[in-house]
Amino acid sequence: MLRSYFSLVVVLITLTSCGGGEAPDALKTKQTKLADLKSQVSQLNAEITTLEKEIATLDTTKKADRTRLVSVAPLAAQTFNHFIELQGSVVADQQIYVTPRMPGTITRVLVKTGDRVKQGQLLADMDDALMVQNKAAMQTQLDFASSLLQKQKSLWDQKIGTEVQYLQAKNGVESLQKQMALLDEQTQMLKIFAPISGTVDDVTMKVGQPGAPGNQFSSILIVNLSKLKVKAEVAEAYAGKLREGATVALNMPDIQRDMTSRISYVSKVISPLNRTFSVEIGLPGDSKDVIPNMITNVKIADYSHANAMVIPVNTVQRDLEGEFVYIATNDGGKNIAHKARIKVGQVFGDQAEILAGLKPGDRLVTVGFQDINEGEVLDIQ
Repeated sequence: MLRSYFSLVVVLITLTSCGGGEAPDALKTKQTKLADLKSQVSQLNAEITTLEKEIATLDTTKKADRTRLVSVAPLAAQTFNHFIELQGSVVADQQIYVTPRMPGTITRVLVKTGDRVKQGQLLADMDDALMVQNKAAMQTQLDFASSLLQKQKSLWDQKIGTEVQYLQAKNGVESLQKQMALLDEQTQMLKIFAPISGTVDDVTMKVGQPGAPGNQFSSILIVNLSKLKVKAEVAEAYAGKLREGATVALNMPDIQRDMTSRISYVSKVISPLNRTFSVEIGLPGDSKDVIPNMITNVKIADYSHANAMVIPVNTVQRDLEGEFVYIATNDGGKNIAHKARIKVGQVFGDQAEILAGLKPGDRLVTVGFQDINEGEVLDIQ
């Protein structure tokens, strides 16, 4: 109300001063009135100033300049690593299902689960009765042919008979000897031997059960735990990015083990079925308690940037102009919010690599950044 009255007074003064061409007495009267009004204006201004100060002191509803309570973190250059995360499993470099080399009936199993076996050790026998009969018959023929050859040779030495007769007898013996050797080999194939040294992990072969090559339902599983590795399937998108010798972080949740190793092999072929390729990671020699088929979490480093600006990915915001973060700057002793435009590179987990827009020493607002605006005063915890 006081300001409205003040405006009215100013208008009256202006109108009063606009008159001209009047008599000297009238001019003097108006000058006196103008001086009186100006005196009133000065008095009113003083009263207005006094009232404004009193009102500002008494009005508790008036808000002071807004400040925001935030937390900041000074930035420093550090190494940013990006990993490919996969799930693989432990496999034995030597894990073999031993099955018969020819069809037959199992007559004897000489090992059980948990037994340690050596390469070449006899594991089981198959029915060889028919083979024994065949060998006996063949042996009779061989004995007769050998006797005939001896007689024919004796006659040939005395220049009796023909050379053809002697050679036929000799050829007959040699042919039977080869057949006997073949029967011996076939008889040997009815015996099942350990192809590697290791531990018998499973025995599905039973006496009286028919056996056949490649039949895992009638087999003996031998595992050599001295050479274990992790095998994982990698998406086709990473083809060409992984190299043998690359560092790998392994985690085996079942036994709560973490270890570091390197890629020992990268497949050169992509599977047409699932568009993946396989990688193999050798396990360190101290892989105690690790067993085949154990689930393993695999992290393969495929990108690294030294001296990078790395910030929590949740602090990155976006508007119509792009991505930004808030940093705290010092302005006249006050901490002021400043919107910094940034360029984000790789992201891994909760960390983001910043390629441009930030530098070491910048104070990144990490808590409370959602509710602040450019230029606001910050109260830093």
